[in-house]
Amino acid sequence: MGLFSKKDDSEQLMHTQRDLVRFIARDEVESLKKDIELESVKKDIKYLERELLEFRMNKIAKETVEKDNFYEEISELKRKAPKTM
Repeated sequence: MGLFSKKDDSEQLMHTQRDLVRFIARDEVESLKKDIELESVKKDIKYLERELLEFRMNKIAKETVEKDNFYEEISELKRKAPKTM
């Protein structure tokens, strides 16, 4: 009889296959976690880009209204100012 019987060899082979499957599954899970995190980050970036765009649009609108009000005040002052010849 040899050092290892066929039963031992087959158990060792099954154990190695099981370890390989577990390793592959663990690797796949880690890969999926990274993909999910990446998707989450991409969604956050899109949300922040939209917020930034909205902020910029509001800032431009506010500046436009302020300029318009300024020009209206100037026009009103010119109308009220005494006309000199």
